[in-house]
Amino acid sequence: MHMNVMVAVLLLLAGGLHAADEGGRTVDPVPRQRDGSDKRIRIEGADLQSLWRGYLAGEEAYCALGLSILAPAKVPEELDAEICGAFASSQTVYRALFLGLCESLESLKLLESALTNGNATVRDEARMALARRGNREYEEMFIRRYASHPIATNLTPAVARDKSTWAVVRPMLYIGSVACVAALFDSIPPREYARDGVRVSFVSVADMRTYLAAAGIEIPEEGTSDEKMRVWWRSNRAAILAKLRAKDPKTLPRLSVIGICVSIS
Repeated sequence: MHMNVMVAVLLLLAGGLHAADEGGRTVDPVPRQRDGSDKRIRIEGADLQSLWRGYLAGEEAYCALGLSILAPAKVPEELDAEICGAFASSQTVYRALFLGLCESLESLKLLESALTNGNATVRDEARMALARRGNREYEEMFIRRYASHPIATNLTPAVARDKSTWAVVRPMLYIGSVACVAALFDSIPPREYARDGVRVSFVSVADMRTYLAAAGIEIPEEGTSDEKMRVWWRSNRAAILAKLRAKDPKTLPRLSVIGICVSIS
């Protein structure tokens, strides 16, 4: 968030969920706050156990948001079993997202069983969780949705605030696979939208540099212009993706982006 921002709108990853089955509440898709840094710090250092405890304590949407930047880690068997038990008792959208980070065969079977759930949102979240677990068919489905949406070519305040935008952004950040990250890098705009005091930010060249450096990819030196970085990415995309795919997926970093920021100064 920019320090000179008077009004900041963070379009959170959880923004697209309308979770009546999570207690009859509908998640406000545009949480308004002056500075989200306090909560950002809480989720950046969180593990699956703490996010699950936060979910149980009532911070459902926010803790589900933290799953998008949570790096792969060994899940304790008792935690895996607890999440599975909760989902088995009630198939809900947030619990499906938590199952996406579990490792047991039971958790996979539960997600597959949710594909016939009567709630369309639960079914879609189950597909998203399965994509994070490695299902290529669903991964490609979400990438196609993103690539065909205006956000992939024209990020403006109107696009950022459109509910359909949140619906295509959330899966890309949550799944976080090499293919999803590549699609996000492909759509980095030539320049950040900044007009009449309004600034719109999403995945940037800086995010790309941070991710690739953390993944052990040699990148152009600091100070290279954003335009040259975009040209470098397009020219070396195939080779970079080959290197990323040759790595153990569990060792790859996660994008630290949690949503779209629209700031008004």
